[in-house]
Amino acid sequence: MNLALLFDYLHYLTVSVTEHGIHSPFVFKLTTEAIRTEIPVSRQQVIEACRRKQLQSKSSIEVTDLGTAYGGKRHYTRSIASIAKHSSKPLKYAELLFRLSSFLKPGCILELGTSFGYSTMYLSAGQALAKVITIEGCPNTAAIARKNFSECGFTQIDSRIGNFDDLLPEILKSIKPGLVYLDGNHQYEATLRYFSTFLSHADENTVLIFDDIYWSEGMKKAWMEIQMHPQVSASVDVFMFGLVFFRKGMSKQHFKVRY
Repeated sequence: MNLALLFDYLHYLTVSVTEHGIHSPFVFKLTTEAIRTEIPVSRQQVIEACRRKQLQSKSSIEVTDLGTAYGGKRHYTRSIASIAKHSSKPLKYAELLFRLSSFLKPGCILELGTSFGYSTMYLSAGQALAKVITIEGCPNTAAIARKNFSECGFTQIDSRIGNFDDLLPEILKSIKPGLVYLDGNHQYEATLRYFSTFLSHADENTVLIFDDIYWSEGMKKAWMEIQMHPQVSASVDVFMFGLVFFRKGMSKQHFKVRY
């Protein structure tokens, strides 16, 4: 963890609250019934066995990176073990995705940024009846994710390959996602662009989950602007994720919740 991120985390620990400091009935329920609840171990064991296998891999792949500044492409070689370790959510936050999916019960889940698909599987496991679509820009990374879905029994996940900006318009013509997990292009302009895209498709039951909200000064700025948007009724900061809600009847509030 770099010094700037460490400082942000220490500040988060200082100001974040547990459920006892939350006065919003909805966020209190979210915290007590989702964030604090135990997770079943059945499918988790299958997913984590898959992760362990890739952490031990000696192979490498060519990565196509579509998330660089100015929308440029980069190609480079990276080990499978490194991607499994550094580009996938740690178990603690993968479990949180399961809990949120289980608590919110969306009919459709959309993920931007598949990587090897661990987070995708946790989201799907939390709400087995939901339609799940995940988009990944790198064909080689997506191929490993698809293999993981098949081997772990998540054959219902719809994996798409391509640029988010190219694929989203067509996808959003046919679905209305209740939960969107944005874990792809961590740039200021791109984050606000995706927020604007989903804003036009959101209703009071839509939830947006932004990944790595403290990743850079640009992401922190984007997160602050998203919180302030007039259509956002509440936001929850659990450090790694920022959750955005559009529920009617809530006074606008922002919560930093200890996780």
